[in-house]
Amino acid sequence: MASMFDVNAVLAAADAARDRKDWSNTARHYRRFQRFRGGEAEIYIQFSNSIKEEHRIDKNLSSYRTELGLGLKNSEIHLQLGRLCKVMIERKDASDSYSCAAVNRTISSPHSETRR
Repeated sequence: MASMFDVNAVLAAADAARDRKDWSNTARHYRRFQRFRGGEAEIYIQFSNSIKEEHRIDKNLSSYRTELGLGLKNSEIHLQLGRLCKVMIERKDASDSYSCAAVNRTISSPHSETRR
């Protein structure tokens, strides 16, 4: 198992790649971080968002749905899924996702939202 320093280095590399808009490396580093500390909604969202930026729609849709299947409670997941469904012209799914985002936002703590 990696030390905390290694985990922080992986997260820093992911964030730096995201800031450079290097989406392939962003996804790779966030996926690696998930192996160290899975279950953090913010990291799953960052991973899925990086896939979205690569225009890998099917993988992106699967990733957001996986996050929901893991029971991660974060309105941002629903919001991003709604945006993706809107792009895919899946109006009913988009509407449902936006509704869930609104409900989850009202019951979530302000500290549970995404890092960026």
